[in-house]
Amino acid sequence: MHEPYLFLLYDLFQDYSSSLPRKYESKADIRTDKIYSTVIFQTYSLPCFNKYYELFYLNKVKIVPLNIGELLTARGLAYWAMDDGAKLGSGFTFSTNSFQTKEVELLIQVLTEKFYLNCSAHIQRKEEHRIYIKSDSMNKFKELVRPYFHESMLYKLD
Repeated sequence: MHEPYLFLLYDLFQDYSSSLPRKYESKADIRTDKIYSTVIFQTYSLPCFNKYYELFYLNKVKIVPLNIGELLTARGLAYWAMDDGAKLGSGFTFSTNSFQTKEVELLIQVLTEKFYLNCSAHIQRKEEHRIYIKSDSMNKFKELVRPYFHESMLYKLD
């Protein structure tokens, strides 16, 4: 279903990859009896990616850098939404479960102050939070990200 989006990502990174995306099919899922496919591509491990690793990882754990407000753009917000977001009721949610509470709070602060979005943290499990963009900010959110959304992912906004 997301294959066209993966090819968009591949187009962005193809100069850093040695091969075309590959498709793999799994055995039938015993719960659904469906056969799922996965499309992947790999990039080279290059020094030009080190600065991003150093920004977003500390002791091999993914983090939110303190300067995320300077780094996050409307385009970055769109890719984040396409990758880790979903429509939820009349709002939108970001899967931020792996981040510490203070990191989620920082992201909410950036979304509020930089993009003027009304957001809150929803607790999933103990100390696991998702960011929720409230319905009164959905028009603003869509206006920000829609220009960068791949057509195959627009269902997340509608």
